[in-house]
Amino acid sequence: MSRDAEPAVDHDTGEIRVPLELYDVDVRKGDTELVLSRRDVRTLAKAFARAVAPTGAEGERG
Repeated sequence: MSRDAEPAVDHDTGEIRVPLELYDVDVRKGDTELVLSRRDVRTLAKAFARAVAPTGAEGERG
């Protein structure tokens, strides 16, 4: 995600546009937008939550 920009919501279409900065290793190559439906955003948010949620007694991630 771009550090200085916030995602934008199109209330008519339901699209959510996430500004992204593109890099090749550490060299910035440009900008683009990731365009998602609300359903896609919910699915992605759940996947991120599962990926970062601690599991097990040691707080390992699964």
